[in-house]
Amino acid sequence: MPLLELDQSKVLTAADLRLLNRKLAAIDSGFRKQMAKDAKQVGREAESIIKSALPTSSPFGASNSRGRLAWNHQVNAKGRSLANNATGVAFKTSGSRRSAVTSLVSVKVLAPATVIADIAGRSGRYIDRGFRGSGMTRMYSRNGLMMRHTLNGQGEAMIRKLNSSGGRPSRYAWPAIESHRPRLEAEVRHIIEKYIQIANRGL
Repeated sequence: MPLLELDQSKVLTAADLRLLNRKLAAIDSGFRKQMAKDAKQVGREAESIIKSALPTSSPFGASNSRGRLAWNHQVNAKGRSLANNATGVAFKTSGSRRSAVTSLVSVKVLAPATVIADIAGRSGRYIDRGFRGSGMTRMYSRNGLMMRHTLNGQGEAMIRKLNSSGGRPSRYAWPAIESHRPRLEAEVRHIIEKYIQIANRGL
């Protein structure tokens, strides 16, 4: 009996991928590594499409020049400097807690200001409401003191500016990749089917 049978209607789950990984490792650990490498190669094509669509100049205007989110000087939470179009590709076989279905290959925009430029305003109703609807930020530490500040509408103003120049969120990543998704997903599926056949033959 085959390990897995994958037809066009089947949704591959995290459990399926974990089983496939175990069977491939039992045959030859190199198969599992090569499967991830092959899938990530498709992800790199998606990454290239998304990267080319990200803005090269600040969508926030000339004022966006200071702090961790400064354009051309972006850093992540660990203090690492990032290019404005920094992205990453991941191949994962673990599902989220909410769903057993895994996305397999993902491309993530890493630069924090670029992420904001792309998706700010997506939650809509929560803009400028503040922590628990107080109209203020959460408490945060600054120079050894705990403080918070009142939101004065700057969030809404920023989003209006982004919407006027780039449209509604997602403004860059999703529009760039949307038309390519069916082809790229089919390529990943073909790769997984190939390694399912290898695992089935090795049983």
